Amino acid sequence: MDELAERLDVFIGAAVHPDEIAAILESDGMTDEYIRLTYGRHDSFGLAEELYARVPRSYPEPGAAPDPWKVSLTACLLRGVIFALPGLAYLLGAPLLDGPPDRLGLPAGTLTLLAGALIGWVWDQTLSHRAYSWLGLGDRPAAGRTLLVGAPAGSLLGTAAAMAVPGGPPFSCAFAAGQALYVGAATVLLVLGRERMLLAALGPMAAGALLVLFVDLPVQVRVALLVVSLLAACTLAVRELPLADGLRAAVQRIRGWAVRRPGKGPVRWRMLRGAEEEFAPRGPGSGTPCPTGSSASAPACSCCTPPWARCSPAAPPKRSPPPRRWPSPSAWVPPNGCSTGSAAAASPGSRGPARRGPSGGGCSAR
Repeated sequence: MDELAERLDVFIGAAVHPDEIAAILESDGMTDEYIRLTYGRHDSFGLAEELYARVPRSYPEPGAAPDPWKVSLTACLLRGVIFALPGLAYLLGAPLLDGPPDRLGLPAGTLTLLAGALIGWVWDQTLSHRAYSWLGLGDRPAAGRTLLVGAPAGSLLGTAAAMAVPGGPPFSCAFAAGQALYVGAATVLLVLGRERMLLAALGPMAAGALLVLFVDLPVQVRVALLVVSLLAACTLAVRELPLADGLRAAVQRIRGWAVRRPGKGPVRWRMLRGAEEEFAPRGPGSGTPCPTGSSASAPACSCCTPPWARCSPAAPPKRSPPPRRWPSPSAWVPPNGCSTGSAAAASPGSRGPARRGPSGGGCSAR
């Protein structure tokens, strides 16, 4: 046993389960009978378990991997602050949303802002789930491409939903469009783990909102603070997106659509229409001469017959019935050499053969 353990020391030390050692023993030619006679063990698995317990493991243990589900308390608090800060934008935009209540008695522009926020929130939540799924698979470029396509689409949907609501002050639609753009940019930055960048982008807007609590800022300053924060968030989001890869993939896809031919696209025409060799050029012009000596009654050769008119190889070809052969005019004359001379007796279209007359010396046609 010690000699065997020393001889297989490298393999046994690198094994992570006794079954690996059993496979090595069997590949070495040791049968169960040989193991019982030589080592006194029942089979290769019993011997492998003893060798596994006798020889220490020699492979290095893997290093401690970081827990992907462990998030620091600071990151959670930072996200909570980021989720709350956009609400301060309504303090800066409040003077621009003045107007009479709408038909439901709500403040002016409420339905417009609510429609844009609701559609944008639903879309971006779905988009973030899709992107997080790619991140969970370890494919960060795919998550970036998903955000590159989905974030602008969500901004357009939110803006369209806000503009579809009638009524409200004119500034409410512009504010809803900016809100939709910010939600898309914030989704990109939060999914990709850029919370600190988003916090820095919200700084001017948050400072202006705190300032209006003590000073009445002009409308131009309010709008400028909102636009600066929005442009900063959008710029940082664009920097994190794979624009070059996305444009390259879009160009390749458009080129693929331009040169695509039937049978090369998603629909597999080869499966529907048959094998590829059936559409190869055939006939005398393609270098495949027809076999000579074929009669009119024989089936046509495969090189001159289209694929849909050929017989199936599973069943024998159906032969057409032989042409009907009409008897010659002499066959209609009786054997005694009597000839009536009538056209009815010599014509194939007569109703029946000639027969003898009552006297036996003549013929009469029916």
